[in-house]
Amino acid sequence: SKGIIYFGEDNIFPEKLVDLYNESPTHNAIINGKVGYIVGDGLTFEGEDTNRTIAARQWLNRANDSETWTELIKKVATDYELNNGFCIEVLRTSEGNKYYHVDFSRIRVSTEGGLIYSENWAKDGKRNFRPTTEIVPKYSPFRDDKKSFIYYCEYRPNMDHYPLPVYMGSLAAIETDVEINNYWVNEIKNGFSGGNLLTFNNGVPQNPEKQKDIE
Repeated sequence: SKGIIYFGEDNIFPEKLVDLYNESPTHNAIINGKVGYIVGDGLTFEGEDTNRTIAARQWLNRANDSETWTELIKKVATDYELNNGFCIEVLRTSEGNKYYHVDFSRIRVSTEGGLIYSENWAKDGKRNFRPTTEIVPKYSPFRDDKKSFIYYCEYRPNMDHYPLPVYMGSLAAIETDVEINNYWVNEIKNGFSGGNLLTFNNGVPQNPEKQKDIE
């Protein structure tokens, strides 16, 4: 009824990607490692014009009221490696534009062409049927929207509105990694108690050698 184009069958595919990122140590390390290589020592500017260099460095040190562009780019790179897309909020102020990171998992595309933001698409790991939403226009340099989103997603065949992660073919392996870890944690918590019971419907053999063979 709100004109939401679903992202996944239950509209919570991005939340599932975040869960796998948080729960798989191998997947987590790979994503964080790639982000580290992308960000490196951060953004800087070197030029022959001293005044221009000073101005550029001042701009890089203030993406918004509390972050540098390096800090912002690190968040953007994490979303990009996790989802193959990212979102940045642009606020137009009297002091100039300010840019803020927007969690990509909280964005959905509207049937009207805009973007829909919500912090609670999912509830207790399942789809939330009554999310609190906000419609935000896509950023355009030709409009004077006070608030807008730069929305980027990598092209994927047969995907019109949303990206798929580059590791899409590995999701089953990542989930297997998570479940194996969960299995061993449960084994430890249960004191490695037996998980199987053998029942002899015809009774226990009385012959000790026969019992040994069965064991």
